[in-house]
Amino acid sequence: MMNRRKSIGCVVRLAVFCVLAAVGVHAHAFADNDPASGLFQTPQSSARLVSAVQGTGDLATIPVALHILLQPGWKTYWRSPGDAGYPLQIDVSGSTNVAEAKVAWPVPHRFQLFGLQTFGYGEEVAFPLMVTPVTTGSPVPLRAKIRYLVCEQICVPQDGDLALDLPQGEGTPTRYAPLGHRVG
Repeated sequence: MMNRRKSIGCVVRLAVFCVLAAVGVHAHAFADNDPASGLFQTPQSSARLVSAVQGTGDLATIPVALHILLQPGWKTYWRSPGDAGYPLQIDVSGSTNVAEAKVAWPVPHRFQLFGLQTFGYGEEVAFPLMVTPVTTGSPVPLRAKIRYLVCEQICVPQDGDLALDLPQGEGTPTRYAPLGHRVG
């Protein structure tokens, strides 16, 4: 009976997540009270971790996203980039209370770069990251080393470190919940 309740709870949370996603959010501005990392910024792009929930609650997996904004004309790559490029890499091994973090890949666009067919994203992309804590309900100090490639007329590797401290407390949705809605 307890497993069934947990399953129903997960389905309900997923449904709420999807409904919030359908409303849509364009998160160029970040509120102080919603959990988000500092900004990793280069001339070509900016990135930060954002949490779909205020606290870890009793969640078996915590919905987070790596949100990347690209300057006009710049692209980054999908998990299978095509003829060129390389996909996003996220290393969370420096985190505390994290058993696993799985990346979900938003539906990519096909584009041609340097005469090659590639798959990826332009303007803005949010990579959903499902974080499984070692101890449910405890704080999660998430540390991520990120690596991704951006291309326009040239390609430039982007390497950065992000930190997001998810506190113990209610797992109520934040305004970032919609960022993980298009996965493929």
